Amino acid sequence: AIPGLELNGLEWNSYTVDRAEGATKTGHRPETPQILQAGNLLTAWPTKLALAPQLAEDVCERLSEIPVVPTSVDDSWKSELAQFSRPQV
Repeated sequence: AIPGLELNGLEWNSYTVDRAEGATKTGHRPETPQILQAGNLLTAWPTKLALAPQLAEDVCERLSEIPVVPTSVDDSWKSELAQFSRPQV
């Protein structure tokens, strides 16, 4: 409860969405981050955000196992970003 918050006229709604998670034999949510490989494509999701750091480690490990060659990266956005004003902290 927030004192003074006026809720008259406020409308709420919800919708059902299918979750994009790896399938398990039991039909439950996976306990670990999921990585699927199809050819040279990796599809990854952490199942829950608390597992995102583990997923990042797993993806890095998987990439070290396959011949991934970095290409040049367009980092011109860095100079454009530097031109934005920054608030005083």
